[in-house]
Amino acid sequence: MLSTGGRFDPGMLFYSPQIWCSDNTDAIVRMKIQFGTSYAYPASCIGSHVSTIPNHITGNSTRARTRSFVAMCGTYGVEL
Repeated sequence: MLSTGGRFDPGMLFYSPQIWCSDNTDAIVRMKIQFGTSYAYPASCIGSHVSTIPNHITGNSTRARTRSFVAMCGTYGVEL
């Protein structure tokens, strides 16, 4: 599941300084998504949050430390 959902485009950045690049918040999958996104966009515009476990899409459970490190590679946020 590496789909970005077509949310990232230069035109959107005109209206918003940050864009959510995927609904998939699994830390392991997000590393791949954010890595690919970083080729064209700066980390300051990649929305990235620490989410709950198990992940709602993949069912994976990762340590809070790993989820935090991945979120720090974008605009760090925490989902409550």
